[in-house]
Amino acid sequence: MRSRVRLAVVIALALGLAAGASAQKRQLPKRIVWWDDPMIVEQIGLTDDQRARMNEVFSRYQDALDPRRYTAVSQKPYLDALERGDWEQARADADRWIESLQGPKRAMAELKLQVLPILSAEQRGKLIQHYPRVIRRSWSPSPRWTDEPGGRGEAPPPRAKPGPNP
Repeated sequence: MRSRVRLAVVIALALGLAAGASAQKRQLPKRIVWWDDPMIVEQIGLTDDQRARMNEVFSRYQDALDPRRYTAVSQKPYLDALERGDWEQARADADRWIESLQGPKRAMAELKLQVLPILSAEQRGKLIQHYPRVIRRSWSPSPRWTDEPGGRGEAPPPRAKPGPNP
């Protein structure tokens, strides 16, 4: 009986350690913005002052960039007003519905409009030359800005084409 209890304890401990190790392997890479990426900083010549100013601007928009922060308004009131022929109410409901969908996009546009002028024209040119997609993609903190292949706004590495099933 004692040996079974000991065996059960040893198995439970082993499973617990294995689960802990597995959880550590699944950690996401650190999430950073492109101006904190050391390679980009070096390639375009960002100064510490510029990065500090960019981080200050980003801190004002960080919450607004999170789409989970917004509760999308249902389009049902708008559609109901259309069916009733209540055009004024339909317009007001449409405005509320559309505004609820635009929050993160508006915040991203404002963020870019405030961060990009911090760069000199030469730095902006280098950014576009070396990382052509960076201005067109989202600047939400992302694991894509890592030292892994495909990070830094570059195209991801090509995926292997699926072959015939064995």
